[in-house]
Amino acid sequence: MRALHVIPGLDETDGGPFHTLPKLWKFLAAEGVDVRAYTTHWGPTSELGGEVPVIRVMRTLPGICYNPRLGRLLRREAEQAALVHDHGCWLYPNWAAGRAARARSKPLVISPLGHLDPWSLKQHPRRKQWVRKWFEEENWRYCRAWIAKSTHEANALRSLQFPGEIHVVPNGIDSTEWASLNSAEIFLREHEELRGRRICLFLSRLHPKKGAHHLLHAWSRLHNRHRDWVLVIAGAVNSSYARELRSRAAADSFHEDTVYFVGELDPALKRAAFVASSLFVLPSESENFGQAILESLAAGVPVVTTQACPWKGIEEHDCGWWIRTGEGALQLGLDRALREPADALKQRGARARAWVAKEFDWKIVARQLKDVYSCMA
Repeated sequence: MRALHVIPGLDETDGGPFHTLPKLWKFLAAEGVDVRAYTTHWGPTSELGGEVPVIRVMRTLPGICYNPRLGRLLRREAEQAALVHDHGCWLYPNWAAGRAARARSKPLVISPLGHLDPWSLKQHPRRKQWVRKWFEEENWRYCRAWIAKSTHEANALRSLQFPGEIHVVPNGIDSTEWASLNSAEIFLREHEELRGRRICLFLSRLHPKKGAHHLLHAWSRLHNRHRDWVLVIAGAVNSSYARELRSRAAADSFHEDTVYFVGELDPALKRAAFVASSLFVLPSESENFGQAILESLAAGVPVVTTQACPWKGIEEHDCGWWIRTGEGALQLGLDRALREPADALKQRGARARAWVAKEFDWKIVARQLKDVYSCMA
């Protein structure tokens, strides 16, 4: 079975798909699916791996990821494919994927990647209304199957009353990478000032919806009660929002020894940062999944996150705190977590690792998606 996958971009700035899709393609290939992937941009090829070839068609209009050659290539590739799997919405590659599927009478699968969640739909609404009329409505009417990353996203899709079946297939984790984590040393050698401190880690794309500004404000109210803790913020710092966060932190003198910006971390440093940390926090205002949360749980680090993230299982498996959105709730929930004894946090972490290994291994996820494909091919 050949599956044609299309994603507008595979760069660090594109968020989770940069890290998750190459893994998904690798494990789909191991399940016997012949994956052909197309994009208009990607980050370092070392992140993508060599198991599945990724064909890049450079953007001629970067804002909408436009290149007419991509459309021609997809229509040709779709002739030999059993189905077309489109990732995301609103951009030219998404239109080209749907058009290729329709032109070759092939089933269309869409993973919205959170682009149709209520919070996302409120961003640039007029532009999206125009794009929806231009091509997305046609794609959505033709779509045979929607892939939601969580029941939270599935419910949002149901409320929009699209045709096509909705399947929940989460992101996964490569258990072999997380089962035997290395020590924290390579991270601490880079940041000696953190050695011996209790670390509360924020690791994500620095974007307003991730809530880092709320976290800084909550931390400003909590740091005097928890002087043994430091807040470490990991993420690329070259955006205007990231620069604003750093300026805000620099303006508050207390941040000098309790808040550290460590920039973007490569995979090895990221895993070492999780090992060095005792707690992970992600106060997002919207998530269709939240890969960093999954990685924290896989590393055995308890999580504080909001109910805007689809992780009710954190409460059900007693491995963190699933709190309401808003700075007040964040402050209360984070205060509770920071008061937790070290042994109790480790017990929560152990429960987290057991849960993730049982339900979120990439092998399990790839089989679930292959089953969806098999119903249509």
